Amino acid sequence: MRSTFGDRPVFTDAHAQILRHQAITLQEPGTLLRDIEALLAYLGEHPPHLTATGQLPLAALRPMNEELGHPLQFGLSRPQQRSYPPLNGLYLLLRASGLTVIEGNRLVVDEAVLAAWQRLNPAERYGSLLESWLLRGSPEIINERAMRVWDHPEHFHLCAEFFAELPDEGASPENLFAWPYLPGWYNLALLELFGFLDIQHGEPVEGQGWQIERLQPTPFGQALLALLFNRYFLDDEVYYARDEKGTIPVGVWQPLLAPYFPNWQHTLAVSEASYCPGRYQFKLKLGRFACRITLSDAHTLEALSDAILRALRFDHDHLYQFSYQDRFGAEQVANHPYMEEDPWASEVRVGDLPLRVGQALHYRYDFGDNWEMDLTLEAVEEGPEEPTLAEPIISDRQGKPPAQYRW
Repeated sequence: MRSTFGDRPVFTDAHAQILRHQAITLQEPGTLLRDIEALLAYLGEHPPHLTATGQLPLAALRPMNEELGHPLQFGLSRPQQRSYPPLNGLYLLLRASGLTVIEGNRLVVDEAVLAAWQRLNPAERYGSLLESWLLRGSPEIINERAMRVWDHPEHFHLCAEFFAELPDEGASPENLFAWPYLPGWYNLALLELFGFLDIQHGEPVEGQGWQIERLQPTPFGQALLALLFNRYFLDDEVYYARDEKGTIPVGVWQPLLAPYFPNWQHTLAVSEASYCPGRYQFKLKLGRFACRITLSDAHTLEALSDAILRALRFDHDHLYQFSYQDRFGAEQVANHPYMEEDPWASEVRVGDLPLRVGQALHYRYDFGDNWEMDLTLEAVEEGPEEPTLAEPIISDRQGKPPAQYRW
């Protein structure tokens, strides 16, 4: 059912009929909704402690894989999270959708978002997860290379390029020129989970990961990709639409897909972190030197940078950048005021940061010598009753700061 103009998929009346006749249930068009439900139930009972990089621990991988409708079988003895592409992709969705949140270093189900999720029907859940993947599923969540096409992750474009190469009758992986670089293992798994692809799995091979014998695009997958390509990614008025904060609105695809999935009436909306007043205590560690920096919510990241440099006894004559993960696992930055791209550290207050206790704020200073360090948020004494500090306080110094210039 492919119709193209050059490499561009054309959305046809036949595609529209395929979409209108596609049922969306726990098991159709793929096992996505069934597997998400299984993982939410598992995490509700067994919230795992994540690794230092925010990934699932080894002890949780096998039991979580077994919760899936089609557990992945392979021949690796000590697999990592990326060794389980379906689980890796589902973890991306759980974070990007807001269904889970990290508390301390544990991955837990957000009960308020779960309650909203449970009020949605299957079509609404499917649509919400589709947006979470293709519009907000930042690769940083799963420690993958982060590239974006404008404000989007590059998932859709990678998948579209992959489908352009994949014949209607399917193909074995070795016959695909871009394999395995397009669309990436976790995106490949998500294409199957969302019902875009039929994948014929091979028998496990000792010492090797996921074995795939054949891949075939589904008519549903071709139709939905063609719709999104033509009615969203090629429509400048829709593609560049942003809310008052300059971000892509949640539910932006609902008006687009509702004519084909009329049951999609509501979207899983997750409130972002709100401004949090109080007194913030960070621990800075660089080599053998450590100290604590305490400041008020109204202090800017520019003031925090100044305190870091004073603590280290560094000059203040180089550029810097802060980076951190937001509520959904996406990397956010705040730049030196002299840099071209906003947001700037002089405009971001500490109380604006969606940081949780135990989370690290990364600081990079002097892009030539490239000093990099983490500031761990140790405590937040919340409440307007906390007196505002005139200046950040540096305390509990341990060790000697390194020399700024290494010659």
